[in-house]
Amino acid sequence: MTSRQEAKLSMYNAVSTYCTGNASVTASVLAFQSAVTDFDNVVASIRNASQVETNPISGITEDKANLKEALCITAASIASSIFAYAVTINNAELKQQVNYPLSTLQYQRDELLAGTCRNIVGAGTANLAALADYGITQAKLDDFIDQIEDYENAVPEPRNAVSNRAAQSAAISSYMKDADAILKYRMDKLALQFKETNMNFYNNYKNNRVIVDPGSSSTQLVGSVKQAGSDITVAGAVILVVEKNLTATANALGLFALPVTDPGYYTVTINAEGYEEKTVTAVQVKLGKTTTLDIELTLLPR
Repeated sequence: MTSRQEAKLSMYNAVSTYCTGNASVTASVLAFQSAVTDFDNVVASIRNASQVETNPISGITEDKANLKEALCITAASIASSIFAYAVTINNAELKQQVNYPLSTLQYQRDELLAGTCRNIVGAGTANLAALADYGITQAKLDDFIDQIEDYENAVPEPRNAVSNRAAQSAAISSYMKDADAILKYRMDKLALQFKETNMNFYNNYKNNRVIVDPGSSSTQLVGSVKQAGSDITVAGAVILVVEKNLTATANALGLFALPVTDPGYYTVTINAEGYEEKTVTAVQVKLGKTTTLDIELTLLPR
């Protein structure tokens, strides 16, 4: 959610809360009360989408990384045993099929690792009878296959999470258009009736309709996002101030700016496709000051 969207949601919440707290007044104009109900439903959808949008993907990425590491260890162990057998029988072709030390497997791309592991399974299955003395059994190969399948299922999950976050961002924009339409073309128009019957309600309603734009604040968080150990900028990185549910996206130069209207200590998370999520805690934002936060992201293992 952008800073502008956050400001609008604050306005929506204020209007919704005020109208709910004055239900006896709104009930005097049934069409207005009906519009408030529709508005509240849309605002609830925005809140739900915002919650999904800000779900961290670090846990999903970590789970995949753990599965990959365990799979690589198993694959390297089985491949080494088959390699030893191939040396014993002087089978150069078989040696080449299973010549996969742990370091090689760890740096294979996600799309290739599962296929490599299945090739190792194939080599083990083809020579299973002769591999008993080398510690390779059908049960061990079956467990290995289970690991491969678990990893294959986990590979797309981080990308799916990023896609889901993008979908929620689009949904928020759509919901806000709906909310704006209800406010502008129904509630604001019908609220004019209260100018005659309840001027105090009308004035407070109008006051709650004001969007407090954080862009006018000099209290802000700015910075850059780069690839760790290099000068490569990370365009499109999503920076989230957790406590404020306030986000920004790094531009083509990897730069971002977040108008944080309230001073304090905040937790900031940074996500970018292909990189490990990073969390920075206790980021101090001072009133009327610009706080600089330069981020380095680590590439995900390939």
